[in-house]
Amino acid sequence: MPEDLNFDKDQFAATIHEAVKALKAAMEDFAKTAAESRDTAASAVKKAGASATDQITALSGNAQDYADRGAVSLAKSVAANPLAALALAVGAGFLIGLATRGDRK
Repeated sequence: MPEDLNFDKDQFAATIHEAVKALKAAMEDFAKTAAESRDTAASAVKKAGASATDQITALSGNAQDYADRGAVSLAKSVAANPLAALALAVGAGFLIGLATRGDRK
């Protein structure tokens, strides 16, 4: 019977050793997969950021174009109708003055 205990102890030690090896291999695989996933996610974030930057640049260029066209259109309108533009400016100034005047008693 003591021989059986030695055999069982050796078999148990071998089983534990194999289990530790398998666990170590599984942890290494997990670490590798996690690193690859992290790299993939970082790459996707960089691409999305670059795309967003490109879109913002394009939109700001479009906004500048619209503003330039609006300024040109306004200048043409004022040149074509100077009295109407002056009356509009005076009326807008009067309304802004009333709005910002506050209570003066």
